[in-house]
Amino acid sequence: MKMFNTRSKLIIIFVMVFALAHFVAAGDIGNSYGYAWMEKLGWISFNGGGAGVDYGITVGEAALSGYAWSEKTGWINFDDSGSYYGVTNDGTGNLSGYAWSEKLGYISFDDSGANNYYQVTLIDSGIVKEYKPGTITLRTGTTLRTGTTLSPGQSEVVRSYFSGYAWSELGGYINMDDPEALYKPSTEYYFVCGTNNIYDIDGNSYPTVQIGDQCWMAQNLMVSRNADGSAVNGTGDTDTTPPVAYSDGNWEAVEGYLYNWQDAMNGSTAQSAQGICPDGWHVPSHDEWTDLERYICNAEGNADCDTVFPKDTTTTGYLGTNEGTELKADAPVNGIGTDPNGDDGYGFAGLLSGNHNFNGSFNNRGTYGDFWSSSENGSDAWYRSLDSSNAGVDRVSAGKGYGLSVRCLKD
Repeated sequence: MKMFNTRSKLIIIFVMVFALAHFVAAGDIGNSYGYAWMEKLGWISFNGGGAGVDYGITVGEAALSGYAWSEKTGWINFDDSGSYYGVTNDGTGNLSGYAWSEKLGYISFDDSGANNYYQVTLIDSGIVKEYKPGTITLRTGTTLRTGTTLSPGQSEVVRSYFSGYAWSELGGYINMDDPEALYKPSTEYYFVCGTNNIYDIDGNSYPTVQIGDQCWMAQNLMVSRNADGSAVNGTGDTDTTPPVAYSDGNWEAVEGYLYNWQDAMNGSTAQSAQGICPDGWHVPSHDEWTDLERYICNAEGNADCDTVFPKDTTTTGYLGTNEGTELKADAPVNGIGTDPNGDDGYGFAGLLSGNHNFNGSFNNRGTYGDFWSSSENGSDAWYRSLDSSNAGVDRVSAGKGYGLSVRCLKD
């Protein structure tokens, strides 16, 4: 064992889904679509394509941008950068500031100084608890629209719908839920592996990386609860140790926790089980680790990759030519240990975080990086190890009570 007071007033209540577990940043959203109904002035179009122009509403981490349009209101601008107004977002779902309609003038998103009925908010912060075929569930428990897979493991889209009413002195109520509407205003949210982060149930943010057909977390897991909210407490471990971590400064953001196998798997013994990973992600199996190794082997131009990295349960030890070097981070973890001799050629950034022993001791920090698989090997479980002094990848199994790092793989 290798040891993230005006001329008119407006209230819009948004029900929005934020794809794949994060508060959406500018650039994650395409054009908005659909129509709202203003009782005095008729339709307001959110559909840029229908007008033959490129517009739509984007909700960013700090501000809204883009345009809506109707013949009687003209352009409604949500982003007036360079002036003192514009609609902003505080990052928790509270919107403030002003939009501008070329024919109606100012539209207030924040009248909290007089009557907070006019405070525009996003109903949920947007962290997704569950993203599976057929359902998307926010952490509040609200079930929202169905997600559509565009390209498995690479990009996905969720269409989010506006609901509630807006109000303008000149235009009257603006109904986002008009029963006679052809379709409600909506906005599309995208998750792109390698661009967007994924969040766990504790709100920790992880970068992602696309390597071949697989989408990996590019950082070690550091969650203290299972995706259903239950505590990770060492149940089933021979010494009942909960997830452990190094006590010095920056471990959380860099090294994550070390989990025994039972905790990593949340009690499951199934290959590719979700385990402790966020919804829509899982603990990679023995063969899925092999797929990663084979991809890098082929990408590096090495020979006989399927033979060098066989999908069997008999081959062990250091395999490959330089695949371990390409998976390793290119700097010592927290400044500890020798040069890992890593190139991090594919963005996996494998950290040499060592492991945790049955007796409570830590081992080999800065020398080895050990990562669980979800596959058993008799009474043990398979894992992969990266070694500061070896360019290959070590295929080995260990007792389930050891504490190793976890990297989640997207379903």
